[in-house]
Amino acid sequence: MYDNYNYPPGADTSDAPWNQVEPPETDFEVTVSNVLEKICTITTDDVYYDDGDWLLCEDADVQKAYDYAYASIPEMLGELVKYVDAELETCKDRKRRQELRRIKDSASDWEIVEERIDS
Repeated sequence: MYDNYNYPPGADTSDAPWNQVEPPETDFEVTVSNVLEKICTITTDDVYYDDGDWLLCEDADVQKAYDYAYASIPEMLGELVKYVDAELETCKDRKRRQELRRIKDSASDWEIVEERIDS
């Protein structure tokens, strides 16, 4: 015959693992910060000649030259959202739509905290 109350000491208390309640999934706001860096080439005529080399002037408008040649990260993310929106309009596959929404949510609502261009 079996004894239904033959548990180890403490097994029948409310803090036993099998008596614990699973915590619910809960939403929290967090701040995400990414530091990205890129080496690229710009073209400018804000230069001077010194000792056999063309050098960039200290007051050269490097930001303007960069903006002319490249898209900023916020611009690229904005374009990505447009492409995703266009694909969402025609996509019928549930899993693909879920992935597209994830990409759109990931690309949205970023703000520049600091921007720096070093020469």
